[in-house]
Amino acid sequence: VWTGTEQVGIIRLGAINKGSDEPGGFLPMRKLVPFSVCRLTFRPLSMACYFAVIAITMDSIFAAATASAADPPGAKSLRWKLRDGESLRVQFSQEMVMKSSGVGEALSTEADMSMELQWRVTGTQPDGSMQMDQSIERLRMEMKTSDGESLVYDSASKEPPQGMAATIAKGLKPLIGVTFLQEMSDRGQITSIKLSPGAEEALKTAHAGAQLKDVFSQDGMRQLISEVTAVLPEKPVRVGDTWQAVNTTNSPLGPLQTETTYTYRGTVNVEQRALERIDVAMKIGFGDGQNALGLNVKVQGQHNGGSMYFDAAAGRFVQSVIKQDMTLASQLGNHTHLQQLQTTLRMQFMPAGLPERTARAK
Repeated sequence: VWTGTEQVGIIRLGAINKGSDEPGGFLPMRKLVPFSVCRLTFRPLSMACYFAVIAITMDSIFAAATASAADPPGAKSLRWKLRDGESLRVQFSQEMVMKSSGVGEALSTEADMSMELQWRVTGTQPDGSMQMDQSIERLRMEMKTSDGESLVYDSASKEPPQGMAATIAKGLKPLIGVTFLQEMSDRGQITSIKLSPGAEEALKTAHAGAQLKDVFSQDGMRQLISEVTAVLPEKPVRVGDTWQAVNTTNSPLGPLQTETTYTYRGTVNVEQRALERIDVAMKIGFGDGQNALGLNVKVQGQHNGGSMYFDAAAGRFVQSVIKQDMTLASQLGNHTHLQQLQTTLRMQFMPAGLPERTARAK
């Protein structure tokens, strides 16, 4: 929002807003959109930088593939089949470069974010459904701007955070280690979710704002889980088959719709492993009209897609890489603000206890 001399924060992500002393005053993870933009004011009048977090709803990214004896010839069913007692480490990373122009000085920002989750299967049913615990084990953020500002936060660091990182740490602390209980069908449908008693007590005593606490509500947790799982196709698929998913959510920048097309490419060899490849193509758009911030946001150009790899024998994903290249135009009065976003998102699933992999899918 322009005040006549500078731009000030309009969206707060991860409590990165130096003008706010509310540790929980950041946007819930379930409301992050592929181009939520936060303007940060580091000193009065002229000094400001962008921080953009680009998070694709994982329900528009992930599917699973496993063969069934009852499948038609050449076809494979897409199903989860985690075992009772199985634990997975789920790693998500996001690398982003954003360039903005059109109003005021041109700015560029590089921002990396990573998150580590722990999945623990506590029970399975004859119909293939699973009960599991899920917790956030680690969060890490790093940002560099064209005007020399930088920020690093790692929840696993033993060194006390300083400056803006300390503000982030205070707001994000309730997220780390919180456990919630969920039931999921073999197609990835979340049928039940609730906080553990310990998580409910921790949330009550946490110095967090209403938005952060909303993340841990039953509805908030259900949507958060939908960002790392997917409802899979009901019927088996053959090489070349496609299926689609449409996801509509509310965002600070207006109604957001994501149309995802999946294409099954068959079995491929990745690092001496036979994996099922599924290609992904995405189209993202906003609703018409001004949003609550008075902005009219349009996607001027985009190319979004990637591939995912599934281990049919293990019944789970191994890795996925999704790349986004988008140009946004935000209209406020007579001012047009352009943002070019280039993002790479990676996801890895691995058995708990294995060392972190250094190899990355290309």
